[in-house]
This record gives sequence, C-alpha cells and structure tokens, in this order.
Amino acid sequence: MNTVYVAGHAGMVGSAIVRELLATGVAEKDILTKDKSQLDLCDQVAVHSFFAENNISQVYMAAAKVGGIFANSHYPADFIYQNLMIETNVIHSAFQSGVQKLLFLGSSCIYPRITTQPILESSLLGGPLESTNEAYAVAKIAGIKLCESYTQQHGDSHGLDYRRVMPYNLYGAGDNYHIENARAIPVLARGLSGAAYTCFDEVGLVESSGAEYFRSAEVVSLHCDPTKVRKSLAWLYVPGAQQLCA
Repeated sequence: MNTVYVAGHAGMVGSAIVRELLATGVAEKDILTKDKSQLDLCDQVAVHSFFAENNISQVYMAAAKVGGIFANSHYPADFIYQNLMIETNVIHSAFQSGVQKLLFLGSSCIYPRITTQPILESSLLGGPLESTNEAYAVAKIAGIKLCESYTQQHGDSHGLDYRRVMPYNLYGAGDNYHIENARAIPVLARGLSGAAYTCFDEVGLVESSGAEYFRSAEVVSLHCDPTKVRKSLAWLYVPGAQQLCA
C-alpha cells in the first residue's frame, strides 16, 4: 500500500483519523505525518518538496487554523490567510505529485447564518455568513471550491477524486481547551469536567458530535462509491459512518 498522509494529525480530528486508519488495518509505517516544526503548510516551496519526495496516494486534509468566537473575532486576518495558504498549498501539491484521492475537512459555518433546517448543500452561498467567523468560513469555502474545481477539471484525465465533508461542532480528545480561544463545547467541558462528555454523547447538545464518532465517517467517505454518497447533510446528525452511503 502507498503512503497515506494525514495533514493535521496532532489535532482533534486528525489524531482521530490516524486512530481509525490503524484500527482498519493500515500499517503505521504507511501513515505519514509531520509536526508543524517539521513542515510549515503555509510554505509553498516546503509543501511542494514534501509531496515530491514522498510516494503519497491519499490525503486526509484535517490541518487548519481553528478557534472559537473570541479568536475568530479578534484575529480574522490570521484565520483567512493561514487557512487559504494551507489549503492551496496542500491541494495543489497533491495534484502536482499525482495524488488521486483527497478528503478535505470543512465546517458547517460555510452555510448562511440564517437558512433552512436541516441545512441542505444547496444553501451554500445562499446568504450572509455568520459575521463572527466569516473569515474562517470564506477560507473553508475556498477549500471546498478548490477540491470541486480540481476534480471537475482533472477528474477524467488524471483520475482525481477530491472530496469534501462538512461536520458540525466536534469535540473530544486533542481539542483546544483555552478559555478564550477555544470553541463552545471544549470551554463547557473544561468547566464541567469529565461529566460533559457523557452528557454530550447522549443528547448531542448544540448539534455536536464526538470526534471518535466522526473519524470512521471520514475514512469511509473517502472510499465510498461516489454515486451512492448522500446528497444532503442528514448523515452528519448520526454517529458513525453507516449513513454516509445510500
């Protein structure tokens, strides 16, 4: 088997994906990861060299600059610039090096602040975004369109299949629990201690899901028959991967 690259492996979702790959039989030697100190994904030359030097066949794109309302409101330039650079560098370098399968992790904040419920994919770009994280959302939309455009233009000629998944709020091991920069769920978890996890797992508070549930959905979605992938976001409300395919 060729190498599987998990970008953002040290984060909450990235580390969960690594655990899922190992659990499904992928050998540890076949999973490629790099810390920020080893590879700056905002550095175009470094990312291009990294892909050129490694025989990568699949990419799980979980790397991103993330944060809560406070961080998004106070550092919008950081959020839009860093996320745009990470996405363009990884996706373009993956294409240039011949990677055919890539999964991009988006965010539910890409959808309009006020829209139909449950949210439909057709709602994308259908209204104003939530102002507090608009910069992050715009960057994520750009990543979605990058994957869409590369697959559209090079899918037939190069066998590209660059997919996008949009989770809602996730929480779990490896999350950021900083009192100012973290998102709502980890801040609540920090205040409520371990009891929060049991509570959230049972009732799905604030339309959230544990990263351990989502990890199997990520891996399955990269290999699911594209003609059978659901065309709505309904599957996101169900733990696990069994709802990904029709």
